[in-house]
Amino acid sequence: MKKTISFYKLLFILFIFKTSSAQVQAYYDENLIKIDSLQYANKCYYQINTCYKFVNSDTIVNVIYHKYNFGKLSKEQLIKVKKELKTTIRTNLIIVYKDTIQVRQSIDPYKKYLFQNKKYLSKPMSKARFKRWNKKSSKSYKKCIKKLKDKEYVDNIRFFYNINKRETILKWEKDPNRILKKIFFSKNKNYRFVVIHANGEFFQVNRGLENKKMEKILKAKDWTKFKMELEKAKKNVIINRTNFFKKNWKNKEICF
Repeated sequence: MKKTISFYKLLFILFIFKTSSAQVQAYYDENLIKIDSLQYANKCYYQINTCYKFVNSDTIVNVIYHKYNFGKLSKEQLIKVKKELKTTIRTNLIIVYKDTIQVRQSIDPYKKYLFQNKKYLSKPMSKARFKRWNKKSSKSYKKCIKKLKDKEYVDNIRFFYNINKRETILKWEKDPNRILKKIFFSKNKNYRFVVIHANGEFFQVNRGLENKKMEKILKAKDWTKFKMELEKAKKNVIINRTNFFKKNWKNKEICF
């Protein structure tokens, strides 16, 4: 019989499961069911999945997450969310979420870029090119947010956090009574933002979806076809090129 554990118990392994030699590795699938390393490697090949490592000096916990998920709030949940956020939802409400806003550190952005990508970049950008890219990305992000906010199929884009370690923050709001974390952003879900539709349906995103595809979801009043496409994508290692959730490498414009 397969055994399921809570995410917090899973992380607790990092502190209680010790070894005096090599690091111990544990593997969990998207339902937080323990699997072996071969099953984990196989599932990581699925393009609809993304894989994370949680590391300390003795233990590595490997976890699989789905990049996207559809769901629906109960009538009571929808009323509670709107009440806590003091809002109405006429079309779509987009919520970007951070569990913890960290204290700003005086780290050179270029050094941070090199450190975060050292395992993946065979030829990193030069410092001059990085500065140009970083400046352009910041402008594109602000432009993208403004463009979406102006659309008739988006009510608002709001930014929430659970814990704030900075003295001052501008656009971020405190998650009231942790309602958003409990419903959409608990640790075992690991999503970055959620779209809440007027009828209570929601779309959670872990990894960015191209803007053109995101706009199609936002424009649609019925998400049935997108749900069907996602279920098809979950069943195949390589997503069919006609599937809606197939990554289009020619269109890299992503808001979030």
